[in-house]
Amino acid sequence: MDSKFSNRYLSVYFDKEANEIRALVEKWLHEMDVKIEPMRETELAFGFVVDDPQGKMVLVFQPLQHTDVVIMETGFEFPEQYLKRLSTQEASTRNGLLWDLYFTVLDTQLAFEMKGTPPKSVVLRTAIYSDALTKDRFIQEFTRIRRGLLKVLWTIERELNRQVPAGKQAYIG
Repeated sequence: MDSKFSNRYLSVYFDKEANEIRALVEKWLHEMDVKIEPMRETELAFGFVVDDPQGKMVLVFQPLQHTDVVIMETGFEFPEQYLKRLSTQEASTRNGLLWDLYFTVLDTQLAFEMKGTPPKSVVLRTAIYSDALTKDRFIQEFTRIRRGLLKVLWTIERELNRQVPAGKQAYIG
C-alpha cells in the first residue's frame, strides 16, 4: 500500500474519530450543570473550558498527537497571601503542611504536578482512552477531578486559614 495513501487514510480516520469523540463529550457536558466555552488551541483536536456551579474550572481536551484520549485537567495557584504566610512559617509547620499537601494530592489518585518549592501551583490531570470512553466513565472522572481539586483547596485552607468554611457548603458529585 502506498504510504501517502495510508497516511491520508489514517488522518481522515483519526479526524472522524476525534470529531465523534468531541460531539459525545460536548453532549455530555451540556447535560451537566456546567458552563462550557470552546478552547482555541492549535495543538488540540478539541477542547473545552468548563466552569462548574462552585466556580471551579476544568479543562477537557484532546491533543492532536493523541486522538485516542480525552484529558481533564484542573489546577490551583497559591494566592500571594498564602505564599507569604508559607514563607514566614516556622520550618516544621511549613514542612507539615507540605507533607499534608503531598499526601492529599497523592490520595486523589490523579496524575499531578506541583510547580515550585514550596509549591506555587498544583495541577491535577486524568485521562480516559477512547476504548473506555462511556458517559458513566466520563462523568465519574469529571467528578473525581473536581473532588480532587476540592481536597487540595480544603487542605490548604485548613492549614493556612484555620477557619471552618462559612455559609452554605455543598458538593454534589
